[in-house]
Amino acid sequence: MARQPKLWTYQAGRRGQRAAAREWTLGGNGWLFAYDRSLNPYRKHSLGFQIRDERALVAADVVRAEAATDELSPGSARGARSNPSPRS
Repeated sequence: MARQPKLWTYQAGRRGQRAAAREWTLGGNGWLFAYDRSLNPYRKHSLGFQIRDERALVAADVVRAEAATDELSPGSARGARSNPSPRS
């Protein structure tokens, strides 16, 4: 019996400012999840494209999903820009 592949997921940001991109079902659309304390814990939004074809991940779509997640998360490691405050 063949083993089902795991669903793809990617998280960016620190606790309290976390964003994630996930597959809901194998071969289905990707979804963005963002945490916002002021509203309710998680909000979700469809990416509008699939992250994998029949069985394998599509590298270009994985990069698009990761970029969308990094853009949504202000505290992500890749998307964060350091703006040190000037000391007086």
